[in-house]
Amino acid sequence: MAKTINLAYELKTRSKTTVWTLIGTVIGLNKWIADSVSIEGNELTFIWGDPLRDHETRVATVVEQIPNERIRLRWYDEDCETTIEMAKNEIAENYHLLITEEVDEEETDSIINFWNSKIKRLHLITGI
Repeated sequence: MAKTINLAYELKTRSKTTVWTLIGTVIGLNKWIADSVSIEGNELTFIWGDPLRDHETRVATVVEQIPNERIRLRWYDEDCETTIEMAKNEIAENYHLLITEEVDEEETDSIINFWNSKIKRLHLITGI
């Protein structure tokens, strides 16, 4: 049974441009979501692992991209969507990433672990 999970992660930046670059460009997505990200038209290809050896490839269509706000992806291998949205905390004036993911009930923990590890990688690589 499918359900929607919502995750929020605080970033240590006040720069809208920096956050948008991380979620709205191939260069940014390459830094933290996958080992390799490429784009052709409105189709993104994500590769985890060594492309010449053991790896996983997933392809998604960009169904919505609102600059400096959010990107929404529809995955080919599963009939589900992921939205990555940036939101500014008005008190601290820093940004958060809000991730909404459609998942099968039994995949909930693995998807949460996936995003937790990707945010950890983002923090380590960028310092934000």
